[in-house]
Amino acid sequence: MNSTLFNHLSTENVLSYSQACIDICSEFLTLKDEDFKRIIIPSRGAYPFYIGSKTALRCLTDSKFDLLNFELQFTTWLLPFTSDWGHAKINVSSKQMRKFWVRVLADCLRQTSSPYSGFYEDIIDTVGKNLTINTSQLKLKNTFGKNSANNEKFIFIDTVVSGQAICEIIEAFYDFDLVDFYIIAIIDNSGSQLKKEYKDIIEREKSRGKLKQIYVKKIYSEDASPLLNSGISSIVFPSLIESAINDIPEFRHNNFVGGGIWFIDSISHLRSLNPNLNFVRAVINQFTFSGVRHLLDSKNPWFSDQVTDNVEQIISKLGNFNIFDQNMSKDIIYDRIRNKDSDFDKTIDVSSSHVIRIGLDEKIIGDIIKRTKKI
Repeated sequence: MNSTLFNHLSTENVLSYSQACIDICSEFLTLKDEDFKRIIIPSRGAYPFYIGSKTALRCLTDSKFDLLNFELQFTTWLLPFTSDWGHAKINVSSKQMRKFWVRVLADCLRQTSSPYSGFYEDIIDTVGKNLTINTSQLKLKNTFGKNSANNEKFIFIDTVVSGQAICEIIEAFYDFDLVDFYIIAIIDNSGSQLKKEYKDIIEREKSRGKLKQIYVKKIYSEDASPLLNSGISSIVFPSLIESAINDIPEFRHNNFVGGGIWFIDSISHLRSLNPNLNFVRAVINQFTFSGVRHLLDSKNPWFSDQVTDNVEQIISKLGNFNIFDQNMSKDIIYDRIRNKDSDFDKTIDVSSSHVIRIGLDEKIIGDIIKRTKKI
């Protein structure tokens, strides 16, 4: 069960993961001087790399000015490019669903509104706030597109396994004429699972100077428990998605739709739920930080032993809690939302990749669709 954590969190994997954070930091510093001001994070698996890159920056400089300047330079947006629609009965492909998210991004960069961005904002306002989700990094902010006339540059940092998702997103970028992108592609399993047709597209964008490949031995934060990815969960609303594609004319005409949200602090309640799980989260988060410091500051001769000891402690603390069981992730999230005073239906399901699926009350769905139709 949890003993496979020794393979996931081996010294080799932890250091590979940490090195990727350092490489990403280096890319950010280069792109900062090329007038890139926006960072888009579309996946749960990529978020810990972003956090780790800032740890690397703190190791690379002692200057508070440099750190502050970096924070002021970039605006970061967590935008869930999820293509999961649960049990919704829709005739939509993953490519079409990702096209929805690119349209939301395009609206934001160009400071325009459409039913797509309006629908997403309504989900944040109506569903997110009702579930007491922290939406501070999810909202479309005016500052995100500030001074963006003739500058649609953005950095897109994503994890890659087979390559399908990132290539579908790249195609949608070109469909909406979003050409000033730079992709940091964090490639799992050292690229061994990349399919040729997608690898060719990735290589094409690399040759155009629009993509950087960073290989990692094992992305243990990908499609995993929030305990393994700094606490983020992906939530989708299948009943809302199904109604939206059927009832919103523009969605139906263009045949693309999306309906999800990031739950950034989905395990903030672990201390009261189970202190052992809180310990597990803290130790796993510390792996990347320790790895970055080990690689940049000074070699720790006991680093490998400490990793092994920490994994042993994690396994002991987890007990009968199977960190790889998606239903355990569902239980964590359900415990977080079940006591909230809400009109939501809250039927809850989970995918094999730990995406949480929540059913919504028909009135909530109807109100969101009604407001979207008016945009």
